[in-house]
Amino acid sequence: MKIKDFSAVLWAFMISAMAFLIHKGLFYLLFPQAETAFAFPLLTIYGFFTACCVAITLTSVFIKGSSVHSVGQFFMLLTFVEMALCFGLFYSGLSSSGTSVSFEKGNFIIVFLFFLAIETILTIRLLNKNQ
Repeated sequence: MKIKDFSAVLWAFMISAMAFLIHKGLFYLLFPQAETAFAFPLLTIYGFFTACCVAITLTSVFIKGSSVHSVGQFFMLLTFVEMALCFGLFYSGLSSSGTSVSFEKGNFIIVFLFFLAIETILTIRLLNKNQ
């Protein structure tokens, strides 16, 4: 394996950090009190999804080295595991009702979909290299 193959992991970290800073800045400017009512702060959510994104990207890099045809299957399996972990870890804080909770639920699903898009794009780029 070449060191260039691991550039996707660096991209995952950089995109995550930029998204977190933009998200935090938007909350600071537009909704200054919204994050204080959240059950899980943005740093926790972004930390969890960044760790999952890096794990999925690293696994995709290693799987590609041994069998290119299995990368898609492992990607789908790890995405399912990520969603199961999300449900298990964050369900208790997001299951209550209220106006701030619905805002938090929307925020959570947007962050999840954003990281799902990042993981998918990085995996597609990884598979399309050298073709």
